Amino acid sequence: MVTGVGAVQDVGYLLATHRHGAAALDRALVYRYRSGRLLRAMMVALRCTAERQGRILASGDLPLRPGFADGGLLNVLPVFRWSREAVKCLGSREFTNSLRVLAEGTHGPSVHLVPHDSPVLRHSTWPAIEAGSLVVVEPLITRASLPTALLYLAETSDLCAPSDILGQTGFTESFADLIDEGSNDDVRARGLGREPITVGTVWAVGRWFSEWRTEDGAV
Repeated sequence: MVTGVGAVQDVGYLLATHRHGAAALDRALVYRYRSGRLLRAMMVALRCTAERQGRILASGDLPLRPGFADGGLLNVLPVFRWSREAVKCLGSREFTNSLRVLAEGTHGPSVHLVPHDSPVLRHSTWPAIEAGSLVVVEPLITRASLPTALLYLAETSDLCAPSDILGQTGFTESFADLIDEGSNDDVRARGLGREPITVGTVWAVGRWFSEWRTEDGAV
């Protein structure tokens, strides 16, 4: 699985935005999402980025053409959705040509929402796209990435007060049985389907834990 040389985790990116404000964007941002749980939060953060740069966040249309990120009369920060349906509609030639345009890396800022299993990531142009873009990924949750995910959710959700959640007895430990320290591909959520553990899983378990504590009279 390609992870990206300079890739950053979405929870880390959003946590930094939450704490320090929107960061400037001078290139393409490619968001490789899995569950899509944080898509809305990413859009809010990117709208703040656009406003900081005097731009308007707006949907763009595929296929990509030279000058696609120029902004136009409205000075738009365009958002392109590379969903399975959108890629299928492009056809092979327009798909390849679009990726070649993106890989050139000589354009202004733009946003590209790419599912983690997209053919974009398997195309021969991907290494060049990756090298010239800010790649933000929604990772599988492991023991290493769990603390950042919990901290982000604690500071930005209503699960409970940030100063309280990480120190609660049993909260962090409640995820231990969900995480397989072997292969990430074998990580499964118990009782939440058979998908790999993502931020969506963490949020769901955190919500269950918070509600359980409330019903139990612990809060």
